[in-house]
Amino acid sequence: MKIFSNSKLKEYNRAVSSKKTFQIIYYLCLLGIFSCLLLIFFIKAFITKPTTTLSYKEVSSTDYNVKLKPNEYYEVDRLPSGMDYIASLIDSININFNYTFTTNKDIDYDATYYIEAITRVYGKDDKNTILYEKKENIVDEQKISKKDIMANNFVKEISLNYDRFNNFVKSFKTSYGLNSVSDVTIVLHIKTHGVNDEFSDSIDLDSIALVVIPLTEQTINITIDSKNINNSSSIIDNSIWKNVNPIYLMIVILFSVADIYVIVCLIKIFIKAIKSRSKYDITLNKILKDYDSIIVNVENSVDEDTKEISVIRNIKVSTKTNAIINKSVTTYTNSKVRTIGQYAFYNCNKLTDADFPKATTVDNYAFSYCSMLANINIPLATNIGPGAFNNCYSLVKVFISQKDSVCSHYSDAFTNCYHILGTTDPTYNPGGLKDG
Repeated sequence: MKIFSNSKLKEYNRAVSSKKTFQIIYYLCLLGIFSCLLLIFFIKAFITKPTTTLSYKEVSSTDYNVKLKPNEYYEVDRLPSGMDYIASLIDSININFNYTFTTNKDIDYDATYYIEAITRVYGKDDKNTILYEKKENIVDEQKISKKDIMANNFVKEISLNYDRFNNFVKSFKTSYGLNSVSDVTIVLHIKTHGVNDEFSDSIDLDSIALVVIPLTEQTINITIDSKNINNSSSIIDNSIWKNVNPIYLMIVILFSVADIYVIVCLIKIFIKAIKSRSKYDITLNKILKDYDSIIVNVENSVDEDTKEISVIRNIKVSTKTNAIINKSVTTYTNSKVRTIGQYAFYNCNKLTDADFPKATTVDNYAFSYCSMLANINIPLATNIGPGAFNNCYSLVKVFISQKDSVCSHYSDAFTNCYHILGTTDPTYNPGGLKDG
C-alpha cells in the first residue's frame, strides 16, 4: 500500500480543485458563447423576419354638371362643376360617383352601397341647429361580391330634380315664416369587406362621399366632399411562425439544445463534487461547523490506490478550546485508519471508547492521559509505541490479537493503566501488570 505524504495530499487536492475549476470555467464560457449565438439567431428568425402585408386603398372621385332650363342667355344646355349657378335656371343636377378599391393580394371581396338624399332646414345663421330633416333613398342598396380579386371599380350616376327639392323646402319655410339656410345633401354610403386566408384580420371599411346643394337661394355653389373615401392602410400578419427562415430556426434549436447540455454538465459537476466528499470530510466539516475553530490542525495520509484516509498523523487542539473537546468527544470509531499518530488523542479525558479495526500502528503517546478511556479495539495492531496508553486510568479492555509483536519493545505502553481486565488473549499482561 502506498501512502501519500501531507504535501502529496495537498498537491492531489489542488490538482482535483484545479481540474474542477477548469471544467466550470470551460462550461461557463461555452454557455456564454452558445447563449449569445442563440440570441442572435433568435432575433434573425423571429424578430427581423420578413413580414407579410396585405395593403389596400380606396379612392372616390365625384363630379357633377348642371342641366339648364331653356333660356335666351346661355348657348349651352349644361354647365360644368365648380361654378356659381342661378337657381331658377337649374333643371337638374347630374352627379357621378366613381369608386375604386385595390389591394396587393387576392381577396374575397364583398361590398354594399346606396345613395340617399338628406333635406335639411337649419336655424337662422346656425347650421348646427337643424329645424327639419328628411331622408330618402335615391338608389337602393346594391351588393357586389367577387372572389380572388385585387381591384374593383364601379361608377354610379344619378340625375337630381332640383325643382322638386327646392320647391318642397320653399313651401315649408313659407308655411312657417322661416328665413334660414337649407340644403339637400346627396350621400354615397359604401361598406367594404375583404378576406385573405393568409391573414387572420379582415378588411372592413365604412365610407361616405358627399355632395351638398343649397336650396331656396338665388344663386348656389355646390360643394363636393369625398375625403372619407380616400384611404389607404395595411394588415400585417403577426403570426410567430409565419415566414420563419428554416435554417435560422434549426440553428436556434441546435444552440438551445447545446445550452441545455452545458447546463446539465455544470449541474453534474456540482453534484459530483458534493457526492465525492468522504464520510471523514463530512464528519470533519460537521465538527468544524459545530465547534468553530476547535480543530486547529489535522494532518492525514491518503491511500494512493483507494484515496482513503489511512493515517491520522496529528490532531492538535487549541488550549482555549480543549475543555470543549474534552466534554464533547466520548466515542471515536474509524474503520479505515491504519496508523494512529503521536499524541493523536492526547489528553482527550472524556473519550471512553475507541474502535480502530484496521489500525496496525499506535504511535507514541497516541492516547496518553485519556483518563476516561475504558475500551479500545485494535485487533490488527502489531506496533504500539512507548507511552501510547500512559495514564489511561480507566482502561479496562484492550482487544489485540498479537501480543508478542506488540510488546516486544514497548513494555511501558500501558503505564499506570491500573484496571486492565483482559485482552483477546486473557493471559496477556502488558508491562508485567497483574490481572484485575
